[in-house]
Amino acid sequence: MLTRSKVWLVATAVAVIGLAAGLGVRWLTRGPATTTTPIASVATASGNSPELEVSLTYSSCDALDHIDVAEDARTVTLTAHLRSRAPGSCGTVPTTTTSTPVPLKAPLDRRTVVDGATGSPIRTG
Repeated sequence: MLTRSKVWLVATAVAVIGLAAGLGVRWLTRGPATTTTPIASVATASGNSPELEVSLTYSSCDALDHIDVAEDARTVTLTAHLRSRAPGSCGTVPTTTTSTPVPLKAPLDRRTVVDGATGSPIRTG
């Protein structure tokens, strides 16, 4: 026969397990956290191409996750996001340098390129 204290104990255990499962699912589905990093340089593609070549230097313990692009009539803001690699998977060199193409909606023309991590303009060449 179940006493009141046993029913309360079972109900509490079910609630705690349900809460833990819910938090676990939320943690698993939110994806890896990213951090922003300054952009080393930006090169314009040849001709009037709507593409930039973005160069970054960062720790070999990180990996490039993505680059956000925000465009308006005067500026193109680029924000580079890194994610941490799994522990023990760092490279043998302390830093990594990489270049990646970044498509734009329209050619750069006379717009200023801004680093979203620092808020500073980036010289393009």
